[in-house]
Amino acid sequence: MQRLPPCLDKAKPFNIGTVPLEGTDPTVYAPTSAVCQLYSYFSTSPSGRISPQYIPYLPVCPVPTYLSLAEMYERIKAENSLDGWEKADDGTLKFVDKVLMEKQKGIIIGIFAKAIKSLVYSNLVGLSIPARIFDCISALESMALGARYTPTYLSRAARLSDRLERFKLFVVWAIAQLKLNIKKASPLNPTIGETLQAGLDDGTLLYFEQTSHHPPITSCFYEGPQGSYKVFGHIQVDGKMSLNSMSFYSLSKMTAVFKDGQTLETNAFPTMKLAGLTMGDRKMMYKNCMTCIDRKSKLKAVIFFDYGEKKGIFTSAKTCIEELNDIKTEIARVKGSWLDKVEINGVNYWAADRVKLSEFIYQNNPLPSDSRFREDLIWLRRNKIDYADKWKDAIEIRQRHDNTERQKYAH
Repeated sequence: MQRLPPCLDKAKPFNIGTVPLEGTDPTVYAPTSAVCQLYSYFSTSPSGRISPQYIPYLPVCPVPTYLSLAEMYERIKAENSLDGWEKADDGTLKFVDKVLMEKQKGIIIGIFAKAIKSLVYSNLVGLSIPARIFDCISALESMALGARYTPTYLSRAARLSDRLERFKLFVVWAIAQLKLNIKKASPLNPTIGETLQAGLDDGTLLYFEQTSHHPPITSCFYEGPQGSYKVFGHIQVDGKMSLNSMSFYSLSKMTAVFKDGQTLETNAFPTMKLAGLTMGDRKMMYKNCMTCIDRKSKLKAVIFFDYGEKKGIFTSAKTCIEELNDIKTEIARVKGSWLDKVEINGVNYWAADRVKLSEFIYQNNPLPSDSRFREDLIWLRRNKIDYADKWKDAIEIRQRHDNTERQKYAH
């Protein structure tokens, strides 16, 4: 059995701020926000006292106790990336949770009207959106949950000496995790400086930090068991919206380095498109292509996403053809669906119904900037929507204020 690092010891209790400062309601640390928690996203001192310049932004609602580990893991047990979705005949995903769809529809129309009014209708970055439309996790946690195939493919790849086979496993890892990005609702946008520390059941450690707000960029770092490999890179997504659809373009790059020096890159990701926001069937699909490269070994994989007559398998498409220009010899062909299977030269490398996801573990000694301490996230998870909305607005106002202050000293 793999010995886990001490920071992944689930038996170690997490008791910071989980008990009320006053009162009997176990979810309320203090009835007003005049005194915040030790790791509050709002306070600026160890005592939790609010600096005078931030008092005007305080939400008029209670300060929450921090989530216990039991509450945090309860959310993970309910995690099902395709909950509310079903595979359509054309290979796309169709949203079938009609109750949630109707609830979101009016909010989406309101967001669109607000975007037009502020003349930023083509770009989603910068819009303030009500907490009620979001899933009750941060985007950082969502990204970490998307890494749960890492032990199956990268830890296995680290044990191999065959560089081509290792490259194949890297390609499958990159494809399989796309499915884990699909949610019923979008996660909360991270604030700048927000972090998340987690791990997986083979001892892999995961670190995420929001390093830019405009544009939104998340830096990440994974370390395999006993340092068998490292993954680092950044995740950057730009979104555009019309009245009935959203498209999310990835400008991300991920690099994996193994102990023998083999370096593998994913530097082009497919575009995620969500159609039917306000009318018609709501469908989600990936478009365009993904590329994986081993520059030293001169290996390159180009994965095309096509939803034509071939029902969503990976095959040739009219876009991204330029990615093939530097390929001299085809040595393998990838086929399948990002939803459930990947084959390389007829060999099955991933079958979603047979490959088990690794257990997700919260690190027990997080930084004060960890997502778990966000007041809006905590109230959202406890289904106190009005409180979540107020705290989200306050945190965003505080963030804009801090950004203005930083610009005074920018060079």
